[in-house]
Amino acid sequence: MNVAKEYTKKCPVKIANNILCDSMKYDAARNMNTYYYVLSGPLDNSAAVAQNKSQVEGALIQELRNSIDLKPYKDFNTTMLYIYYSNSSHKEIFRVNIPSRLYK
Repeated sequence: MNVAKEYTKKCPVKIANNILCDSMKYDAARNMNTYYYVLSGPLDNSAAVAQNKSQVEGALIQELRNSIDLKPYKDFNTTMLYIYYSNSSHKEIFRVNIPSRLYK
């Protein structure tokens, strides 16, 4: 989808304090949209993030349900994947995979 390409042109986008969206990619073969985030400061802590993963997942699902901007993906039953990286180590901290059945 062109939405991902257009969004990535605007990146990096500050989502919140210590959270940047680095890019977005749509994989047509898997019908999956992937967001790549970079965590910095106090959020750049894999142990702390792991403790809050279920809360983050719940918040992402709720955001998907309420999002008007993501309507093209929702209409197409796209799986949404969120991958979070450490700003300091550049390694993946965690990921959340949300199939459409969870946000419909």
